[in-house]
Amino acid sequence: MKYSLEVYNLSKKIKNKYILNTIGFKVRKDSIYGIVGPNGSGKTTLLRIITGLYKQSAGFIKINNIVFENNNEKVFNKVAALIESPKFYENLTGRENLELVNVLYENKYNIQNIIDKMDISSYIDKKVKNMSLGMKQKIAIASLLLIEPQILILDEPTNGFDPGEVIKFIKLIKSLKNTTVIICTHDLNIIESLCDEVLFLKNGRLIDIKKGPFTDKKELEMLFKEKYND
Repeated sequence: MKYSLEVYNLSKKIKNKYILNTIGFKVRKDSIYGIVGPNGSGKTTLLRIITGLYKQSAGFIKINNIVFENNNEKVFNKVAALIESPKFYENLTGRENLELVNVLYENKYNIQNIIDKMDISSYIDKKVKNMSLGMKQKIAIASLLLIEPQILILDEPTNGFDPGEVIKFIKLIKSLKNTTVIICTHDLNIIESLCDEVLFLKNGRLIDIKKGPFTDKKELEMLFKEKYND
């Protein structure tokens, strides 16, 4: 079996406190992998280590079978991530922000195709500073999909979305080909509709991994209560 991401005995310690403690898991190539847990469980820290923004205290990571090292171009060439709040040049329009991303990739990609796919044409030419959170989230996701990543990492990607936009997001992610998706979310609808496997974090520890498909939202709710209601 081929894996896009392998995490081995990963720990992060700050001032004698473990933020993450001996985490290990594997994400199958072209699967959709969910990471869940209450606030403070270590989800965002885990993503920051995977993407090279933080350095782990122990353990190691393999991305596409290459052992991770900071600034390893082979590792990150086809990894795209949205972690916490999206960042833009706020005085530029959404389109201009996408054009800047495209310039970094030597103008390889068709911006209008991704604008149409994301259904953002009605506000793509507004300045980002005048956009709502949901609009900014969609522009951010568009900027990631623009480069056709092999691995797409999303931290609470539907912040600011209304229910209809969440449905469109689910449909969009399902339509991706040759892409491994890793999603941190509190939204049970996303887990139920998308995830092939889900990792449960609590207090910096991996407490369980469950394989999908997840077809019953009530069963998922019971699972969450079992894991997180002390």
